This record gives sequence, structure tokens and C-alpha cells, in this order.
Amino acid sequence: MLVFLLLLALIYAHFLCEKELKNKDLTRRNSYLSVFFECKLLILAFMIAISALRAMSVGDDTNTYCGIYNNIASFGETNFKYYFTQEYECGFVFICSLLKTFGLSFSCFLFVCSIFSLCAVFYFIRKSSKNSYLSLFLYIALGCFAQNMNLIRQILALSFVLFGVCLLQNKKPIWAAILFLVGVVFHKSCVFCLIAIALYYLPYRKNLFEYAMLACLICAKILPLVLKAIESIFPKMIYHSRYFVENPIYIMNTSWADILFTLGLIFVVEIVLKGRQYLCLNKESLKRYDFYSNMFMIVPLIRLVGIGLNMTKLISRLGVYFFIFIIILIPEFLSGIKTKEKRYKTILWTVIGLAFIYMLLLYMVQKSCHVYPYTTILG
Repeated sequence: MLVFLLLLALIYAHFLCEKELKNKDLTRRNSYLSVFFECKLLILAFMIAISALRAMSVGDDTNTYCGIYNNIASFGETNFKYYFTQEYECGFVFICSLLKTFGLSFSCFLFVCSIFSLCAVFYFIRKSSKNSYLSLFLYIALGCFAQNMNLIRQILALSFVLFGVCLLQNKKPIWAAILFLVGVVFHKSCVFCLIAIALYYLPYRKNLFEYAMLACLICAKILPLVLKAIESIFPKMIYHSRYFVENPIYIMNTSWADILFTLGLIFVVEIVLKGRQYLCLNKESLKRYDFYSNMFMIVPLIRLVGIGLNMTKLISRLGVYFFIFIIILIPEFLSGIKTKEKRYKTILWTVIGLAFIYMLLLYMVQKSCHVYPYTTILG
């Protein structure tokens, strides 16, 4: 846990240094200092080191991916067809094969993945967040950084999604869609992120969330029947057999903790949606707020489907693409009440306190993603 506390301390120290230098007008006069603090390069480097230098025991899937990487052939041993006939997505197989051609180990693969994924996160925060330091704190405290050391293929796909969302907010939906589809070659579930384009242009609708929850519960009851019917017509599409018959590990694993966490997410979404009317935001900021709200809203909806199917462990993995939006949604919410200083500080410190408690529970008690205890390959 010490390494994560040190990371939080570094973020706070970085914030104090930048604030002091801005007061002395040094960052404006020195372009190098400006870039260093604006891009949070020291924090980025420390986070890359934590992620890339982790031991095989850190992260649920790290050891599994090590075996997958070692079994993938290098360029000299493959042909074009090879990348489309493997169990895993062609983009992921291609990257592994490319790195192995240069004789690079799995540790180098982790280093490359860490650089790309965390640079995407920092770029996303820089372009989208009203308070980048708070966003970084929430990224660590709410478990997003833990996921970065776990779901490697999904995290690579998520990186393209984050770049795509930045383009989407710049009114470039075609380029955003292209990046979302590039993400699909790293994890097929990324195709679901195309919904972001519709959500960006979706105007605010009162009670939309409540209707969506009802639709998800109905969908959970219908989906197995639909998949079974598809499989009877197209025998090669064995999704019903794979997830509902052959792999009982995915079935009946919904715990009370899953249910309580989902209820907590629903509560947060309701606060965000009901609090919208009290925010002092201009038209452009309100559009961004609605978009972030719509994206984060997907998380409890996905979990409701998972609970309805008794497959929370499998279905909730889709939430990785959408949960990250809370780290920019909360600063956007706080910016809308910044004119009321007392209320702003009360809510800000409440958010920080609750997020820190959640971090301790997530990493130390629940041991989510097995990033605690943290050890490195350096020993």
C-alpha cells in the first residue's frame, strides 16, 4: 500500500509546487517548467514505473498474459493469416509478435503497454478535466489504476477510446468512430463504445436513467433466450453454450457486495442527475456534463444486466470503458458549484475523504485486482 500512498503524496507535492511557481509567475516565463507541470511528467513517469515494474503476482491477469505472450510467435515464424487465427484479437497478437521479433521480454511488453495506456489517460485528463489533480487522485483512489495493471487487452482498447472521446468532443465523430474500431482489434468488447457517439449527441432527458434501468432488467431476462435461438440457427455462434452452459465460473457469482456496489453506483448517478439543475455551468460545459453523466450511467446499467444474468464478473468488465468518466465528471460537477465557496469546499473534501476510504477498502480489504501487496520485479 505504501507505493500508492507515495504516489498520492507525489501528486499533492506536485500540486503545491505548481501553485507556488504560478504565484511567482515562473511557469509562464519558463516554457520548460510550463510543459513539465502542465503534462505532469514526474507523476506520469512514477505511474509508468509502478505499472511496468510490477511482479507477476501483481494483477489478476499478469501471470496469464505472460504465458500468452511467451506462446505467441515472432514475425519470422508467422504469416498474415496467423494474426487472424489465434484465440486473441489480431492487434494484440501483432503487438506481441512485433516485440518478440526484437527479442523483447514480457517485462518490456508491460513497459510499452504502461507507457501507451497511461499517456492516453493523462492526455484525456488534460483535455477534459476541470481539475487535473483531483482527476488523478480519483483515478488512483477509485481503482482505475488498479485495472490498468490487470485487464491488459481491454486497457489497450480503452486507450484508443480515450483518444477517440477527445476527438468526439472536438466535433470529429468520424475520427472518433475510427479509433473506437481500432480498439476492437485489441478487445472485441470495445465495439460497445460506439454508443459514446450517440450519447454525445443525446440531449438531456429527465427520467432517462430510470427507464434505462427497467430496460436493462428486461434485457437480462431476454438475452439468454435470444442467444439460444441464434445458436440454434447458426451453430458456430456458441455464445449461449460458452457462457451459460460450459463455463459455470461465470454463472451464479453475484454476491451481496456486487449488489451493494451497484446500488451505490445508482445512488451516485442519481445525485449527478438530480444535482444538474443546481449547477452554474455555461451551455458548452453543461453539454460536457451531460455527456460524462451519460457515459458513467452505463456502468450501473451494465451491472444490473450482470446481476439479472447472475454473471456479474463477466458482464461488469464492460464497465471498464465507462467507469473512468467519473474522474472527470466529479470535477465538472464541482466546477458548477465553485461560486459557492463554502459548499464547494465541503463537497470537495467529502469526495476526497470518501474516495480515500474506498481506496483502502478496495486495495487492502477486498484486494481488488490483487495489486496489494505490491511487489516489483526488482525485488
